[in-house]
Amino acid sequence: MKKIIGLALVIAIFLGVGYGVKRYVGGPPQPANGILVIGTEKDVNKVKQEYKHKTERTVDYKAKFVVTKKGESESEYLVINKTTAEQLVKKGIIRARKEPGSASIISEPVNEIKELPGSLNLFYSISDYDLEDSQIDLNGKRIPVSYIKNQIWVGYMGMDFVILNDKTYDELADPDSIMTVIHLKDNKFDYKEDKEEVEQVFKTIENVYPDSKRKVNFVDIQD
Repeated sequence: MKKIIGLALVIAIFLGVGYGVKRYVGGPPQPANGILVIGTEKDVNKVKQEYKHKTERTVDYKAKFVVTKKGESESEYLVINKTTAEQLVKKGIIRARKEPGSASIISEPVNEIKELPGSLNLFYSISDYDLEDSQIDLNGKRIPVSYIKNQIWVGYMGMDFVILNDKTYDELADPDSIMTVIHLKDNKFDYKEDKEEVEQVFKTIENVYPDSKRKVNFVDIQD
């Protein structure tokens, strides 16, 4: 009996270590229960219609998807105001790189953005390459920003992220887009592991909203 118990203990330890190694190497799960889509009202309504039978609820926010051209290169930024940022934090939609300064895309939801209070405009990126004299070029308009290297972003797919005070946001010439969050009903998957599920979402949305891949993201909504 002692031998059986000892063998069972060894197996349990082995399995536990194996699971731990897998989590360390591959990182923790990245659960997703929703889709985020940025576009015109017409574009996002097509997506909402496509997912209407799989949707628990949707919430719309305003955002700007800004593309700045420099010669032959382009820089893309997701721009929101501080009011929207506060709302997204409460829903667990804004995430931070789990290992700041690394190339890892493993992220975790933030409970607060400590730089948010006050009137400073905030620029989150892995690099300050786009900064010139502490300003960032948003499609021709130079905006003074405070650069924070500890990168945060919306959803799981990271991109350069700008949070502006509400007054500066309203002064941007770029039109508002609708950033809709679709909370999926009875459908939760691992964004990191379930590649077929992720790719299927891209294909489904592409069918009704062409050239949308850069404007589709995945979220884990906290209620």
